[in-house]
Amino acid sequence: MTIQCVACRRHIQVPDERAGNPRLKIKCSCGSIFMLQEAPIASGPPPAPDPAPAEAAPSPVSFQATAALGERPGAAEARPPRPGSSWRRCVNHSGARSESMCRTCGQGYCRECEHKVQNAVMCQKCETLCIPTVEHEARLARDRQRAQPMMDELNTILTYPLHDVTGFVSLAVFTGIFGLMGKVAIIYGKAAALLFSQGVLMAYCFTALSRVSSGNLKDFMPDIGEIGDLVRAIRLGLAALLASSGPLLLIIFLVPGLGLFGGMSSETEAPPPPPTSASVVSSTAAGDLPVVDVSSAATEGSLGPGIAFVLLAVLALVWKIAYTPMALTVAGLSRSFWSTLNPSIGIDTIRRMGAVYWHAMGIYTVIALAQWFLSAILSFIPVLGLIVRPFVDAYAYLMIGCTLGIAVFKKAVELGLE
Repeated sequence: MTIQCVACRRHIQVPDERAGNPRLKIKCSCGSIFMLQEAPIASGPPPAPDPAPAEAAPSPVSFQATAALGERPGAAEARPPRPGSSWRRCVNHSGARSESMCRTCGQGYCRECEHKVQNAVMCQKCETLCIPTVEHEARLARDRQRAQPMMDELNTILTYPLHDVTGFVSLAVFTGIFGLMGKVAIIYGKAAALLFSQGVLMAYCFTALSRVSSGNLKDFMPDIGEIGDLVRAIRLGLAALLASSGPLLLIIFLVPGLGLFGGMSSETEAPPPPPTSASVVSSTAAGDLPVVDVSSAATEGSLGPGIAFVLLAVLALVWKIAYTPMALTVAGLSRSFWSTLNPSIGIDTIRRMGAVYWHAMGIYTVIALAQWFLSAILSFIPVLGLIVRPFVDAYAYLMIGCTLGIAVFKKAVELGLE
């Protein structure tokens, strides 16, 4: 079957086994692509081809059957755009900035050259869907930011609380009021004030973590519409505390308990047997009492458990330092009490994040130590300490949320978040 190109009228020979497919796409050597059913049947002799150098002569005809699989002509030879390629400028008007670009072949198109099919812009070369140039530039900027090491984000972390001054001051004032109420309240009032103050801090921290992980560095004001929102933040903070500090708290409460039970059991024990002759160091003929060496036996009996508890305490402290940032991360992203308590989720997340998490953990530890040190100093200042400490706590919690959010943002692909 012989047809004519709809553009240059060149004759194109189509094999009979392909001619029965009306959705067959034909690509002429002039660059035109059209459907087989749109092409007229050739009649008469073919037109004379334009003279061209032999080495530059294109192949006469190429066509592909793409009806079944949805493949597009030229997809095999298409390559993704190279960094710094010409997609920023229109392929037809080099002086015009492109408004859309093809991610397959890297060609850009200005507003006049866009080939629209309904509301979509199609590439004129490979007929794939184009995306706005602004969107592609945002993706490149996001990829560059993800490639930066965590230490290069220190300036972003330090200045993050000041991006939303209203939210930062509101957090400090709110926690300061609850702190002042806790100073003058009785026992239950102190506990309620502490819980609500920590709830607000955790709500801001989790909101900052969630928004920064999605690339939003502008605001961190949480949506607190009712008391239940604060209660959920308190529950998540409690779950993070139990997941990270639970082993250490267990050892702290367990050691005094064992000492108490040990003292009770010693009172009910039978008296020790009389010393043997091997235990007697000296005895005088005048009837002096024998001197018994019991120091080595007592040391051997108490040294083993003491070393074991010290090692357990050290391991629990290491776990608290290493896992606290991850417990907060799981709480802020999942918003689930039980997921936060599940250490397997956190350990798998640490494995996926790799070195980025350990860098974020180091930054978090420095922020937490600085907050503790400043709070300890401010506790000795009667009036100024009450005013400044809420701002220190608010600044620290927002920086922690930003730090963990940036770490998640850098590993969003590995974590399946994008």
